[in-house]
Amino acid sequence: SLQLLLDQLHPADRLALLTFDSQARLILDYTPASEKDKILQALDSLQTSGSTHLEAGLRLAFSTARAAFDPAASNRILLFSDGAANLGGATAEEILALIADSRRQGLFLSVYGVGRTGVHDELLEQLANKGDGTYAFLDSIEEARRLFVDQLAATLHTIASDVKIQVEFNPERVRLWRQLGYENRQLTKEQFRDDRVD
Repeated sequence: SLQLLLDQLHPADRLALLTFDSQARLILDYTPASEKDKILQALDSLQTSGSTHLEAGLRLAFSTARAAFDPAASNRILLFSDGAANLGGATAEEILALIADSRRQGLFLSVYGVGRTGVHDELLEQLANKGDGTYAFLDSIEEARRLFVDQLAATLHTIASDVKIQVEFNPERVRLWRQLGYENRQLTKEQFRDDRVD
């Protein structure tokens, strides 16, 4: 997935790579995409482990991104995880608050579920929601190609933020409807009119 993404980046784009298991480690500091061999070597060095210290990984990712923040660029963190946060002392609310604070500073978070079993979709989707990013499950190379090749602009760039959409159906024409996706973002009429409600 990351190799597909790397092939699509502009040579001047920069990326950093970190990993987290029982601790978080910066594998590669911000490097131009033109240094593809160096980035691929860092990707090839990644190893899996049984632990997931999600809090440490996110804290390191956000501090690294803040240090290299470019107001003229799209500053986005891509998290690849099964979401099984089995280490760390922070509560889910504390992690979500960290993400919300970073989003207000212009750092967005998109999340990708990976793994064969036990992917914690609910947590991963909450992280993406707080980070004004997207959540997708990478279950095949075809899905990776769709996200990181075919729809790369939508994957990496924020087209609009803080957008609310209200839809009213004509009851004479529409008898039944069902919302698919973003159910957890549905607002009441009162919340829709209140700009303090995200």
